[in-house]
Amino acid sequence: MSYFVIVTSRAFESDRIMAFELGADDYMIKPYSKKELSLRLEAMLRCRFRERSSERTVFRVRSSSLVIDWTSHFLYIDGRAVSLTASEWKIVAYLSDKPGQLVSRQQLLSSCFPDCLDSSDRIIDTHIKNIRAKLGPSGMDWIETVRGYGYRFLGHDALV
Repeated sequence: MSYFVIVTSRAFESDRIMAFELGADDYMIKPYSKKELSLRLEAMLRCRFRERSSERTVFRVRSSSLVIDWTSHFLYIDGRAVSLTASEWKIVAYLSDKPGQLVSRQQLLSSCFPDCLDSSDRIIDTHIKNIRAKLGPSGMDWIETVRGYGYRFLGHDALV
């Protein structure tokens, strides 16, 4: 598994946002300490390699099924493969780890995009909109908007 970390002296918000939209996993502005880099990489590893009971997780909502393949980063909705950007994948992974729980935009922003904390949490809304569109007609069934707070993943674990 590879990681895409950008280390640069460019500190403009637009540069950081573009890097994450292009799939960067982290963005560090020079100067930085070796300890900070080490801690950021450890955090990415914890997020990516958390213990799972299997390589695939199956969720159900009504008559629809969603399969998340953690090793290959593929997502299947009712048997159809769905291609997600790195940012969308992070959001789906975070939400699906907390099915039924209310997750604020700020929680998603700080957990999935720790270097974009100073950018608007509305970037999360855009990613959610894109994820729902990719999930097709049942997209709204999978991720509920809780007005004024955030989102809730509605899928329930199902046996494979």
